[in-house]
Amino acid sequence: MNSIGKKNGHVCNLCNHNNFKLYIANPRRDRNIVKCRNCGLLTIDSINGSFSTFDFEDQEMRQQRYNQMVSKAKEEGKFDEKILKLEEGVRTLHFKNRKEEIERHMKTGRLLDIGCGRGFFLANFVESGIDYFGIEPRRQICQEAEDKVGKDRIFCGTLKESNFPDSHFDIVTMINLIEHLPNPRENLIEVNRIMKKGGLLFIETPNAGSIVARLLGKHWHAFLEGEHHYFFTKDTLKRILTDTGFTIRKIRTGNKFFSIRYLLYRLNWYTKALPFYLNKLLSKLNLLDKTIRIPQIDEFMIVANKIADFASYKK
Repeated sequence: MNSIGKKNGHVCNLCNHNNFKLYIANPRRDRNIVKCRNCGLLTIDSINGSFSTFDFEDQEMRQQRYNQMVSKAKEEGKFDEKILKLEEGVRTLHFKNRKEEIERHMKTGRLLDIGCGRGFFLANFVESGIDYFGIEPRRQICQEAEDKVGKDRIFCGTLKESNFPDSHFDIVTMINLIEHLPNPRENLIEVNRIMKKGGLLFIETPNAGSIVARLLGKHWHAFLEGEHHYFFTKDTLKRILTDTGFTIRKIRTGNKFFSIRYLLYRLNWYTKALPFYLNKLLSKLNLLDKTIRIPQIDEFMIVANKIADFASYKK
């Protein structure tokens, strides 16, 4: 196991060491999870190929990869456009409490949501005192976001491609994004550059140190997600933020909002009979649209502040 990093040139994104040990064996085909022996950061083992990334793809390639992902999800019964459409109101509600968390710390200013997806989070700011913008690399998803929050509010590309000015944003959000990035450290350095000193950084990501992750092991949903590259614990996320010029203000778990219809849809991924009969019963009782709140015991939210420009901070 000592040769994992040395054999394939894999260098830890947090501490720059290249000595890894196997942590989870093959939760998906050709996707072992390895752990840095020096700092404990968990990542996929890149021995079988480079990390997937949007940074070096044109729009056609990005759309092609998105279509492949959707096609595979449909084959596995994990992509139902009708259900997702019905769930849009709940998704906006889900992100409302993220907006409220941010406004506890900052009520005005310019906000950037990196990886804004279809715009459910940004939709909460349309009538607020915050000047909001989003970044999303996939054209089809960008168009859906633009329909919700305005065409001039979305940059269709990656953070690297956006080339925003220095000290441009008061608030930057990365909601369920950092685990997808092929180079989190590089992206946080860029976030530092475009943020004002004292600016607010809000991150939400799966917690690889949670009891759920430890109990489920290779069956934990975050390890099984094919587009996840990194898996953070509180300690490793704190360290990478500290190393890139941020100070932690708050760490806590949150909640997720789902309709009963959507929960049955997700349950159907694992078993067919139970959700089928529950759907029939709850439909008769007019309960499918009922929204419930579920604690996120295996995810956490981080509120941090930029304390210095990265370049000067490292000198």
